Amino acid sequence: MLGLPKGKVRLHPYTPAWAEHFKDEKRRIEACLGTLIVDVYHFGSTSVPGLDAKPIIDSAITVRSLDAVERCIPLLHELGYDCHGECVLQESIFFTRGEPVTHHAHIVEHDGMILKKWLYFRDRLRTSSELSQRYLDLKRELEKKYSDDRVSYGIGKNSFLKDVLSGLEDSS
Repeated sequence: MLGLPKGKVRLHPYTPAWAEHFKDEKRRIEACLGTLIVDVYHFGSTSVPGLDAKPIIDSAITVRSLDAVERCIPLLHELGYDCHGECVLQESIFFTRGEPVTHHAHIVEHDGMILKKWLYFRDRLRTSSELSQRYLDLKRELEKKYSDDRVSYGIGKNSFLKDVLSGLEDSS
C-alpha cells in the first residue's frame, strides 16, 4: 500500500514493494526528464530495508544546476507531480504526487550538500541495525503524539537527524 492523506502520520511495516515502486518511478522520471537530470535516488525511510515508514516514496532528482528546475516543472506536472517550491527544505524544490500522497520528489543539485546528507543518513540506517532501531523507536513515539501533525512529527526528528549527520561533518 502506498499513500497518506496530507498532514497525516501513519507508519507501515517495511515492504520490498517500496523499492520496486521507486524503480518504476525512477524509470518514469528519467524517461520524462532525460538529459535535464543527472540521476534519481531513493532516500527516506522507505529506502531502508526493515524500517517502518510512512508509505510515501521519496526521490531526489539531481540536476547539474537548479537553473534546470523551470524546465523540469511542467514535465513533472505531466507525470502527476505538483510543485510546492522551496516550502519544505532549502536547496530543494519539493513536489508531491497523488491524493492521498504516494510520492515526494525533490529536485536538488547533484553535488549539493543536501543530497550528501540524505544519502549519508540513509546509508547509516541501512548499515547500523542499532541506529535504525533507535530511529524507529523515536518515529513510533512521535507517531503516537503527532498522528495528525506531520510538521511537528518532522520537527521531533530533528535532534536525532543532527546527531547522525554530525558524523558526516566529522568525516569531511
